[in-house]
Amino acid sequence: RPKAIPKADGVRGLIFHRWGGLGSHRYQVGFSGDAFTSWESLRFQVYFTLTAANVAFGHWSHDIGGFLAMEATPPELFTRWVQWGAVSAIFRTHAWRKEYLERRTWKYPKRYFRAMREAIRFRLSIVPYLYTLNRLFFESGVAPIYPVYYDYPKDDDAYRFKTQFFLGESVLVVPVTSSLEGKRFLKKQTYLPPGSWIEWHSGQQLHGP
Repeated sequence: RPKAIPKADGVRGLIFHRWGGLGSHRYQVGFSGDAFTSWESLRFQVYFTLTAANVAFGHWSHDIGGFLAMEATPPELFTRWVQWGAVSAIFRTHAWRKEYLERRTWKYPKRYFRAMREAIRFRLSIVPYLYTLNRLFFESGVAPIYPVYYDYPKDDDAYRFKTQFFLGESVLVVPVTSSLEGKRFLKKQTYLPPGSWIEWHSGQQLHGP
């Protein structure tokens, strides 16, 4: 019979491991492999992470910013990756050991650094909520991040929009996964489930669908 990991000074242990196939969710934090640094990879990582919940892999992590690249990471891409990572189950940056792959947020131009700092501060502000979601995961098996179709299985749009997800039952997340390409604003179509919703930054009340 497996033995529990002993406590060290009252701190509970945490295991970080490589992918070991279906069922390896029992070994705590996994990761999605050595991702390439690109907008396409970012979009896939969002989808990959939220659907990991379908095989009970809720503590699914990814290399924020990507792991493999032949050139420096564009500041906008790294910023969007950090912003999404801030509302992921596991938040960690990582990269191939190359001098041009920078993962320290303060090494980027100020406008991007400030945006990343705001995202990190936001994550810190919701730590009690994240802790609660992890406890619920332990009790119910429902991952902290899960696809929208869990709550709206009969709605086709819940399946069609593949890069949005629930962070617990109270927060709907729609990450930005494409570049501004020189424009000031970016439009992104999304699915808003039935009911009333509050947009986090503006406080505007929205109604879906």
